[in-house]
Amino acid sequence: GQFSEWDEARGLEWFMLDFNMHARLQLFHSELNRFYLDNSPLWQNDRDWDGFDWIDPDNREESVLSYRRTDREGNELIVVINFTPVMRESFEVGICELEDYREVFNSDNEKYGGAGVLNTGVISATKTPTERCPYSIRIKLPSHGAVILKKAKDMRGIYDLYDMNQE
Repeated sequence: GQFSEWDEARGLEWFMLDFNMHARLQLFHSELNRFYLDNSPLWQNDRDWDGFDWIDPDNREESVLSYRRTDREGNELIVVINFTPVMRESFEVGICELEDYREVFNSDNEKYGGAGVLNTGVISATKTPTERCPYSIRIKLPSHGAVILKKAKDMRGIYDLYDMNQE
């Protein structure tokens, strides 16, 4: 990120990439943009209510939002965003199916300059209902962070790619 506000009369402060945290921020944005393009649930049904479903829009106490994005083929991603400086060790997220999940993107990854609060391995669902969903999973939710999850069964053959992104 630049120290000064963008100004059309001046060029970008590319020298900032010489600083480690600025280079990590650039990597974060680059990989987030690539993730967006590669994952149709995030964009395919933007103009259709079938593409978006709140999981928990009302968590004012913890300042956490969670929602589901779905593409036309039924592939889904679950997005959980923590707007506080509090790391949540075992945060409950409602899900609609009794499935296993894997983290596929985490803004707190150390390679982006984060603290490295990640969810590695398979996250197994339980029959514990939430207000809006019949099942749930528990995840580590980093402070001021976003976590994106995908059904593990939808990731057959690409575990290595996502494991590599967690290094």
